[in-house]
Formats: sequence, structure tokens, C-alpha cells
Amino acid sequence: MGPLAYVLAGRAATGSFAAGGLLAGANAFGQGFAAPLSGRRLDRRETRSALAGSVAIAGVMFAVLAVAVSSHASLIVLLPLGFLSGACVAGLPGGYRALLAAGVDGPLLDVALTVDAALIEVIWITGPPLAGAIIALRSATVALAVMAALAAASTLLTLRLPRRPVVRASSPSRGVFTRPAVPIYAVGFGMGLAFGGVDFGFAPLARAVGAGPAGASALLALLAFSSGVSALVYGTRNPSASSSRRVGIGLAVWAIMLAPLSTIPSLWVGVPFTLVAGLPIAMLNAQISLLLKARVPQERQAEAFSVVWSAMTIGAGIGSTIGAACESPFGARSVFVVIPALVLVLGVSIAMASAPPRAVDIGSHGPT
Repeated sequence: MGPLAYVLAGRAATGSFAAGGLLAGANAFGQGFAAPLSGRRLDRRETRSALAGSVAIAGVMFAVLAVAVSSHASLIVLLPLGFLSGACVAGLPGGYRALLAAGVDGPLLDVALTVDAALIEVIWITGPPLAGAIIALRSATVALAVMAALAAASTLLTLRLPRRPVVRASSPSRGVFTRPAVPIYAVGFGMGLAFGGVDFGFAPLARAVGAGPAGASALLALLAFSSGVSALVYGTRNPSASSSRRVGIGLAVWAIMLAPLSTIPSLWVGVPFTLVAGLPIAMLNAQISLLLKARVPQERQAEAFSVVWSAMTIGAGIGSTIGAACESPFGARSVFVVIPALVLVLGVSIAMASAPPRAVDIGSHGPT
């Protein structure tokens, strides 16, 4: 619910979509900057209890932000609240994923991580329409209040999950910023950049083609629906970790699939374009998890998953900020030109940097 709710909450408080993009960006930056520290803390503590506490604090922050939006607070108030609410949830995705990795037997873990990627798409299918419907029927304040209530329910559910024992390294750990892991974080950043632009851009794009908030939530839901279906198909193939180069190529392909959204003349024409654009998302999410699991020591996996989440959310913050900067002077369609172009360049760069070095045939002139 968050990305669309923040965009429309900022608009409800100030009357500007650009303000909504800045609020969504502040939330994403809060998650991005706090995620590595939160993940490291979760690796060093009993994960379940730490997660429950973090979810509870996040619920309180959503409630405070709802009050600020209902009071039509200025950006001077809203942006720090957006940043802090993001910081509160920063470690949650990595922590839950590490808890999953600790609770599933080795042979089934790759499948479990793929199912996790599919369930993330279910969240994205249900969240935007729920946020859009609540905002259309009531207000952005009510949507934030519902988010606070869901956080309270999640706190109680988290306390019923199995514990994850603290894993102590038998030898000094290589850490999470190893050469094999860095390209995966770069792919996460590129995905976040695309998500930030799309999450911001769908609301003004829907308005540009004659639809309202419900149209924006419908497009986001279609994107996630398509990704969820592809995730279920992909999961049945018993997936395994691929390579950084192939995932970089996948990121570039996704950028190409997003670009045609800049041309849609109506919401209905946007439906097939959006369904096509959603196909690679779950595969990329699953490959990020599989590659990190293979390349990072177990005792640092909550931190590694949090770092990739940090990369995604910082990318999302930059994407929504760029989207806000493009939309005001150039219109909503420009967001779906500029953001895919940036993601395409990044994906190609990752693929090229991850390509194996070419063997050089030195022939008879080389050393003997």
C-alpha cells in the first residue's frame, strides 16, 4: 500500500503530485539508509523478537503520519516523518527473508525463496488497489491508518513465528560487500529505480489519460498480477541461481518493456502494455535472493538481504524524485521515457562488467 499511499497522501496534504513524489522518496531514502544497520542488528540478535519490535514501531509512525496528513502539514513536517517511517521498516524484508532461510531445509530453500518472491507479487497485487479504493472512498489519512492497523496485526503474527538462532561465524566473515555480491546490489538498485519511477508515474499518467486514483492502483495491480503469474510458472521449474550477467540483461529487458507505457492514449490501451511489463519482475526478485544466498555467508545473510533492500529503496527514492522532477515541467509520459532509459543503461553496464574475461590467444609469440 505504501508507495501509492505516500504519493496520494502528499498530494492530499499539499495539493501537489510533486510533493507526493518527494514524500514517497523520503520514505524510500529512510529505508535505504537504515536497512544495512538494521540487517546487521538482526544478525546479532534473536531475529523474531527484533522483527516484532520493528513492526510495532513502524505502525506507530504510520499513525503519526496519518495525523500529519489530516492536518495538512507542510513538507517541512511530512518529509522527516516519511524518512523516519521508512527507517522503522528498513530491516523487515531482509529479516523475514533470513528467518525463512533459517527455517527451511536446504534442498527446499531455493523453491521457498522463489515462493517468497511470488508472495511479494501477491502483496503488490492487493496493496495498490486497497490503497486506491480506500483513498477514493475515504481519504489518504484513512489509508495510512489502515497501514498502522496492519502493522499491529503483523506484530502479533510475527511473535508466533519460529525463532532464528544467532549464528556465530567459525572464522572471520568476508562481509557482505564482496566482489560477487556487489553486482546483485546494483541490480537491486536498478529495480528500485524503476519501481520508484513507476510507483510515482502511474498516478499522473492515469490522470493524463482521463482516469483517477483508482486507475493508478489498477495499473500497479496489473503490473504485480503479471509478475505474480510469471513467478508461479518460474517457481515450478525448480529454479537455481543464474549469474550476475544474465540478471543484468534481465534488468535491461525489463526497462525496454516499461518504455512503451509512455505512449498509451487511454487506460484500456495501457492494460496489455502493463501486463507485459510485469513479466520479468518476480524472476529478477527470485534471482537476487538465490544469488545472495549462494554468495554470502549464512551469519551475514540478514545484513546482505537488507543491503539489497537498501539498494532497492535508495533506487526507488531516486526514481520517484526524478519522476517528480520530470512530471512538473514535461508531463507524466516523460517519467516513462527517462526512468527506463536510466535502467537500461544500468542493466547493460552490469551485464558488461559481469561478463567473463575473454581468453587471449597469444599464439607462438607468447612465453613458452
